[in-house]
Amino acid sequence: MNFVTKIARRTISSSTAKSLLLLAPPAHSGMSGSPDVTKFVDWNHEQLLSKVQRFRGATYLRDGAITEKSLDSEGRHRVDADFRSWHVLLLDEHGDICGCSRYSSYWIGEDFDDLAVGRSALAHSDQWGAKLRAAIELERRKALREDCNFAEVGGWAISESLRGTTEAIRIALATFALGHCLGVCIGVTTATVRHSSANLLRRIGGQRLSVDNTEVPKYFDPEYECEMEILRFDSSAPNPKFAPWVDQLTMEMASVPVVASQLSPWVSARKEPVEAPEFETGLQLAYGW
Repeated sequence: MNFVTKIARRTISSSTAKSLLLLAPPAHSGMSGSPDVTKFVDWNHEQLLSKVQRFRGATYLRDGAITEKSLDSEGRHRVDADFRSWHVLLLDEHGDICGCSRYSSYWIGEDFDDLAVGRSALAHSDQWGAKLRAAIELERRKALREDCNFAEVGGWAISESLRGTTEAIRIALATFALGHCLGVCIGVTTATVRHSSANLLRRIGGQRLSVDNTEVPKYFDPEYECEMEILRFDSSAPNPKFAPWVDQLTMEMASVPVVASQLSPWVSARKEPVEAPEFETGLQLAYGW
């Protein structure tokens, strides 16, 4: 057992670990091992999503990954996928966001150009665009054969003070676990080489895409002004060294609070409002519950 695995095991099981919170997308229809419905809260989704976008925008801006032109008038880094996706939030002891990721599930027949990876700089490369499309189609056909979801993971951001710590590993593992809870998925993620993010994701189970026995290379993304890698993953097959903690986090997903959009199916079906569950004081203070 290496140092990273040892420290991850200790941190993930520690009572001092940061809290997790999930934002559910409007079209969600339930996940296997779904939390009890009283764990769902049908208010403040828009407010929390705005907080995620501001946190992500501020983090990317400090990194020099984007300019202020990429933010709206309220400092939010908004992308279309935000409004149809799950979001995994890492919260500190004060209830403030200190890490986030986005999980987007797609129909198998979704057009390649509608995927985030389909709009990447590599997708528009004369040399690699067609090969990237072919590599993604291989992954989607595999998902279809194995009757599982196809997903993209992105929107990674973590506070500077937590970079290189096990909390960075934990939010990645929690996103892995969420994909497994939602019915097992095969998917892709675009990760920056900056801050060793791509290296961390490879360590827990991400793999470079390949087609015709040729790996899809790193590429420079002019939008984020850094090198990027497109990795594939299978939520049922994490790195064996991390599998026990993915399993643990998968079980813990049943007790992670979920904030639901007003447009979620269960919200419109309710006849009476649901009382807010007893969350930690930090969350109540931060979000007015």
